[in-house]
Amino acid sequence: MTPLASIKAYCRWCRNDHKAKELCVSEQCPLWPFTAGTAGAGGSRVKAIRARCLDCVGGSPGDVKACVSECPLWPLRMGTNPNRCRNDMGEASKYPSHGAFPRLNEVGA
Repeated sequence: MTPLASIKAYCRWCRNDHKAKELCVSEQCPLWPFTAGTAGAGGSRVKAIRARCLDCVGGSPGDVKACVSECPLWPLRMGTNPNRCRNDMGEASKYPSHGAFPRLNEVGA
């Protein structure tokens, strides 16, 4: 599930499965800008999810890590997207094998 899909699923759960955005009155929630359509260009969905998870457990990073909730945000609670991986240079890559194997013409044959 993408970060935005996780946010939408969480917000539906929080509003007791109502789809109406108007039912969300918590402008203090870090996820609110993404559901209200007002997130700025630099707004990171994953970082907003991390902030919401910290808020949920009372600000303790250790409690976020130990969380066992069945919440839609759970896979993203650590502030990283598990659907992405890092290549050898530490850069985010959408494809797990990107940079993992040398090209055929680079192998000494």
